Amino acid sequence: MNILAKPSFTEAEKRAASIACQNWDQQELDFAESQPIAPIAAKVDADRTPDDMTISERRLYNLNPADHEWRRQYFGDLPDYLARYFADRYIRIFEAEGRAAANIFLRTYMGEDLQHRISMVRQRYRHLPTIQKIAVMNDDVDQSNFKHQHAVEKGTLEQLMKKPAKNRRERILAELSKDEVRNLAAQVAGLFEKCLRDLSEAVNPKVKYEVTIVQAYEHLAEMCRSFGIVPPVTKQTILPEDAECGIGKLSKENWWKNKLWRARNIMREHLAIAMGGVSKLATPYCSRDCLEEHKAQRKRNWDMISNHELFDEDTEETAQLEDMVLKSVANPAIRRHELMTRVRGCEDLAANLQLAGQFYTLTAPSKYHNSRKRRKKGAKNNFVEHWNGASPRDTQQYLCRTWAKIRAEMARAEIRWFGIRVAEPHHDGTPHWHILLWLKPEDVKAAKAIFIDYAVEEDRDELISKRTGKLLHRARCDVKTIDPEKGTATGYIAKYISKNIDGYAMDGAISKETGQPVQDMAKNVTAWASRWSIRQFQFFGGAPVTVWRELRRLANLDRNSFAKYLFDLNCKELNQLWTDRNRDYVGPHMPAHLMKGKEIRQRLIDGYQPKAQLDDQISETLQAADTGNWQGYVMGQGGPFAKREEHPISTHYEVTPFGNEYGEAVRRVKGVDIFNGESTETKITRVRNWTIRKKSATDSAAGESALDLGGSAASRSSVNNCTGAQPDRFVDDLKAAIRKTIGPAADSDGNISRLLAGHTLFSNDGARYRLRSGPLNRQSCTVPLEIETTFTTKPQPYGNWDGWDEPKKPTTPKQKPDTDQPDLLPPASWQSDDDWPLI
Repeated sequence: MNILAKPSFTEAEKRAASIACQNWDQQELDFAESQPIAPIAAKVDADRTPDDMTISERRLYNLNPADHEWRRQYFGDLPDYLARYFADRYIRIFEAEGRAAANIFLRTYMGEDLQHRISMVRQRYRHLPTIQKIAVMNDDVDQSNFKHQHAVEKGTLEQLMKKPAKNRRERILAELSKDEVRNLAAQVAGLFEKCLRDLSEAVNPKVKYEVTIVQAYEHLAEMCRSFGIVPPVTKQTILPEDAECGIGKLSKENWWKNKLWRARNIMREHLAIAMGGVSKLATPYCSRDCLEEHKAQRKRNWDMISNHELFDEDTEETAQLEDMVLKSVANPAIRRHELMTRVRGCEDLAANLQLAGQFYTLTAPSKYHNSRKRRKKGAKNNFVEHWNGASPRDTQQYLCRTWAKIRAEMARAEIRWFGIRVAEPHHDGTPHWHILLWLKPEDVKAAKAIFIDYAVEEDRDELISKRTGKLLHRARCDVKTIDPEKGTATGYIAKYISKNIDGYAMDGAISKETGQPVQDMAKNVTAWASRWSIRQFQFFGGAPVTVWRELRRLANLDRNSFAKYLFDLNCKELNQLWTDRNRDYVGPHMPAHLMKGKEIRQRLIDGYQPKAQLDDQISETLQAADTGNWQGYVMGQGGPFAKREEHPISTHYEVTPFGNEYGEAVRRVKGVDIFNGESTETKITRVRNWTIRKKSATDSAAGESALDLGGSAASRSSVNNCTGAQPDRFVDDLKAAIRKTIGPAADSDGNISRLLAGHTLFSNDGARYRLRSGPLNRQSCTVPLEIETTFTTKPQPYGNWDGWDEPKKPTTPKQKPDTDQPDLLPPASWQSDDDWPLI
């Protein structure tokens, strides 16, 4: 029998089928009651793959479908990026030891302890928006039957097609990619825009605008809090202009994208901590995911810096953005130099004032710690049983509150002090503080008692010895007195500064916390501080560092003015100035006629003491900052115990109304305000109007085309377009001449191409280099290129710290570096409580 043959029907059968089709709409269907499933149907259900599984669950289902429903208690609500580790372990054990051993592994390591930790952390972030939650809040979807994570029950066909499966787990914010977070931010911003339109339509025209705009913002701010996000304006008294800026932010996709992405990263890292992914036994200080994201973000930042340049709108000059960044405190070497200079200055200041140095260590109670360094005997894991679910940020806030109580009690006891604190992580990411203080010798005992009392105030019972009944405070806090005979305070704090920045001069040092090299762990520490917005270094007392930096800029400008004056002098005037300068000197000095003009200028600039047309006292403070003398700078500001309003020099800010896209007033550092006892004089230190712009694609293309054999340069460039006789030799000779004239800087990326494209290069010694056309060669009928060098000023490069060595480069690295860009660090001012997104 041919089963593919066309079936045949009788005329009676065809007539009956036609009548049934015509009367179909009049038929009343009566479905029979459900019957027990036949045994053969069980096989069909067993072969049916569930459609609500994550990637990890699907891998395990393909391996062992029989235990799928039992495994859902462990993997059902677990984000897939966290479940991957346990899924991989399960598969390896299943293939090596069998089904029973693999299931025992899940019960042992993913049991009640881990489930409790995960649920405790997820509960804290339950209000954060998700894709499903925002979709339900949209008016295009019927919300009548919405329950928690289920989608709509009514709607159009298109809406129903978008409806997720009934049992499908809702994806939390921590699982979303950057593109998904961006799309979610657009939906949230649209939701706030719609709410704002509804509020606008319901406005009472009799109510003043100032009242209406504030009420509208308060309504939107409350809605923002319901999403677990801190609203943009949190003042107690909100002005109408504040409300306008706040509404502008809440309705912008970019603002929500930044907030949601930060919240996603925080939640993701907190869940990794709950899973035990941050510990000495896993990845110290931060999770592996956090470290990789930090490296990738750092590389993107450096790529952006390399692809942009600085442009002076007044002079139309350009400068390389990467060069300026490497001269700032974002460079870890310069940041470390500045910190060490300040600490050394504080120590010299304390020595002159005959103050005693104290080194305090402050740690949080055990409930803030999530993991132990090693497992207890017989324990399944290294978890701390009574962990309260605190994040490193929560622990940092506890330390800040405790230190605030200590400071207040010291103030009531009239104990004056100044110093520095360093925040660094334990192996599980929990921060602790190292505090270096200087105070009067007679106040040391009282300060120690105050410090210990408040450090052990919370959960004091856990510090009581069960055997002796004594208080063992050293588990919570420690106090040491700096002994000058054993070492200086600077040397004591130096290792904490180094290992929390770049691990400089700690070759071969092994961390007691992690058991790994300190230099290798420096990246983990910086990633930890960046993820949790923890300020690693903070000085107490003394004078502000911003004024110190601006005074160094002012001294640099004054020195540049003097250098420009010297370059304008002729040889006779320059010799006379040198003779007049040495007239009152006692002892031999170099006669002017034995030196060239360049050497005389250099000697005069090196010996110049900037004054900036200030009185003697302020000039001494200026010179102290210029020479890196932190002690002299602090004393010039009134000493370490002077209040801010008593400082004669303060930061001058320039306020730009409506300075950003949200209409806020933007405040920028512009110089310093100097109070001379009667009036205030402003000295501008940022005299150039630099803007950041993307490098033009023609900059490198023009230079590269000029180097092509037989090719011609851009029509408007200064490169010769005539046909050359020997292009290979011409290019090589030109490169050699550029390197010989400029030096090693010529080998920097794009410098030769920029010269060939007609740009001017500027160096730190005040020289300008550009290519110009030379005299016509009548024999070859070509116009050769010549390097023109002119000198304007000789600025003192920022970050030229005498006596400090550059970081050593490893001669035989163990592994290939992750990226080619430097490990740039954000300044402490970027890590602010105002930017923390979560409530």
